[in-house]
Amino acid sequence: MRAELADLGIAFRRMALWGAGAFYLYVGWWVWRLGAGQDSYAYWLAWHRHSMYSIAPSHFGAFLYSPVFAQIIWPLTRFPWPVFFWVWTVAGFAVFAWLLWPLHWRHRIPALCFCVPQVIDGNVWPLFAVVILFGFRRPALWAIPLLVKITSAMGLVWFAARREWHLLARAVAAAALLTGVSAAISPHLWAEWIHLLIHGGSVATPAFTGGLNIPLRLRLPVAVGLAVYGARKDRVGFLAAAVAIGSPVFNAGLTLSTFSVFAALPRLHGRRPKTVAATQPRPLMSPQLERAQT
Repeated sequence: MRAELADLGIAFRRMALWGAGAFYLYVGWWVWRLGAGQDSYAYWLAWHRHSMYSIAPSHFGAFLYSPVFAQIIWPLTRFPWPVFFWVWTVAGFAVFAWLLWPLHWRHRIPALCFCVPQVIDGNVWPLFAVVILFGFRRPALWAIPLLVKITSAMGLVWFAARREWHLLARAVAAAALLTGVSAAISPHLWAEWIHLLIHGGSVATPAFTGGLNIPLRLRLPVAVGLAVYGARKDRVGFLAAAVAIGSPVFNAGLTLSTFSVFAALPRLHGRRPKTVAATQPRPLMSPQLERAQT
């Protein structure tokens, strides 16, 4: 009887997983019909108007990231919009497919279906998933979320909670270096972006997602708490959740695009360096000296 119940539970979980995958394929089709590339179009358009930050937040085509991001993708924006869209979209799908490849195909395909709406929308979450994957060995990568979605850079909180000050310093130094070079090239863009951050107002969730934008002031303490807890318990999944919840805009609607960063987890096994957790007490003397005194 127990074996039959266990088999029934496994079958039910598989059906639920594949049902969720089919549902998110439908959501992806829905996003495509209502306007594919809502976010990626803003990235391309940033270099195709008189002022990069002339469109106010919550309006279609508004570019809200730092000038560093715009300068890095500038070569790709030289192409026409359809070329930019397809290159960006295919690259995002390829990143998610590579991240999820270690999973068994029964789990890989539904998980990839969950990422489809995000791929079609064209936000930077595939890039953030890569940062989570490699950011423990290459902490300078956390400069990317810090200069794109500032409050999503929860890797810095992770390093601070574990007292890995040298890793935190490397991430901050990388961000400072990129900022200095970028500001030297285009100081006016930085003045415009800082003005946007101070006077831009709230950023609403686009209406087509059918979602609810939970205010950042309510989510940020939760995100920091998750990052600290994950660092103390050595649970990287909590860091991924913190990165998603700490996003300046958190869509609590159907697409749930921010949670696509969990795609980093299948490849994290065995890649993260072993470090001493912040909660583990350090010995006050060497083991040899302690044995000699006893």
